[in-house]
Amino acid sequence: MEDILKRLVTEVEGAMGSAVGGIDGLLIEQYTAGDDLSNTVAEHANLLRNARFAYTETLETGELHEMMVATDRLVGYTHPIGSEYFVVLLLDPVCNLGKARLRSSDAAAALREMIGI
Repeated sequence: MEDILKRLVTEVEGAMGSAVGGIDGLLIEQYTAGDDLSNTVAEHANLLRNARFAYTETLETGELHEMMVATDRLVGYTHPIGSEYFVVLLLDPVCNLGKARLRSSDAAAALREMIGI
């Protein structure tokens, strides 16, 4: 799992870290240069649960495929892995977002296969 996350970070310009989390908010695995991503995973799990409810249940627009939060200093890109897990990629605001989306999708597929879902 760590190898998949490491590849994701090293292949995307501007990436600072990545993690796999559970929809319950618990960190499963991370790859980063230093910071613990437990709080990031917990917050993104909350955002993902709320976005899924809003778009899938309330607005009835179908399944949520990806989510991005951009701030002055950070971009958090989240890609669900089935209904119980997700991968989050943390990026510098000046990043290659297209490559981040593509590589996150690849990482999610590899993680789905690894987890068996």
